[in-house]
Formats: sequence, C-alpha cells, structure tokens
Amino acid sequence: MSYNLDALNEWVRDLDKSLNKRIDEIRKNRLEISKIKDYVEKRITELTSIEDSHELTSDPRYEVSVYFIRCLDSVKIGYSKHPNLRLQGLQTANPNKLEMIGYFAGTKYDEQEIHEDLKKYRQSGEWFNYCEDVQKYIQEKLESKKFKPMTPQEKSARTRIINNYSLAEVSKVAKEIGIRENAEIK
Repeated sequence: MSYNLDALNEWVRDLDKSLNKRIDEIRKNRLEISKIKDYVEKRITELTSIEDSHELTSDPRYEVSVYFIRCLDSVKIGYSKHPNLRLQGLQTANPNKLEMIGYFAGTKYDEQEIHEDLKKYRQSGEWFNYCEDVQKYIQEKLESKKFKPMTPQEKSARTRIINNYSLAEVSKVAKEIGIRENAEIK
C-alpha cells in the first residue's frame, strides 16, 4: 500500500489552516463575550451603587438596603439600592454559590454600625466570618428590623425578573458594542 506523500502533506496543511481559522474564531468570540461580561458587571455596579451626593449625608430619610450575603463560611455585609441585583453582580465574579440571607431598609450608617459591632469577625473589607455569633447577630438584626424572609414563590418571581432583566441587558450591550446578533462559537 503506497501513500501519496505530497497529497498527505497538502491535506495536513489544509487541516492545520482550518484548525487555526477555528481557533481564531473562538478567540474572537471569547473576546466579544468578555466585553459583554465586563459591560454587564459595570452596569450592575452602576445600578446598585449609591450616588455620591447621598453617601456623605446623614439624612435618615434617604434609605438603602443593608444586606447580608453568605458565601461558604463568610458573609458580606454591605448596602445597595438594589440588593438582589448586587447579589447577582457578586455572583458573576464568584465561582461559589452566594445566598441572600436577608436585607432591611436602612442607611449607610446602619451598615457601618454593623461593621463596627462585628469588627472582631472581619476577614477582609466587608466580608466577615459566618460563625455562630455572627449568625445570631444577623438574625437578631433582621428580626429587629421586621425583616420577613421571602417565600419560595417570591424567590421564584424575583429570579425570573432578574433573569429577564439580564437577558435584556445582554442584548442591549451586544448591540451597543457592535456584536453581531447571530454570533456563535463554532
């Protein structure tokens, strides 16, 4: 059995060109996806941030939500106008499942007070060790603020709203940065 060596070499070159073309397409699509992800994370941060003019005020009428988000054995204590969108933004950048323990209407100063109360449990920034004492403190704080945990139906409805919002945002972002509508990774 004899093989035409020139024909095999030509076939290998064509295969190599085709493979390199596919690799380039995948790289381009990954870059486009990365641009979308960066833009969506930026927009979520913008939507959940507090305007500077309100951050320095002590006006108790300006309320935000003070939230408690759990990740494994840690809890993030922060504030946001939209705590569920904040949860989604944090989840995007975290490989571990995050859980909204709860939130209540409050101010930036409520959050600072909680940080001060729990300073001995601080891990880094707004993250604290989610030990038994911290769990008890959070539960008492939520109960004192008359927080009512969401029912499974409310959680399901919230998830649908957030997911629909995200899909709409992704579509809008794709158009804004010029990604073709039917782009796909082959």
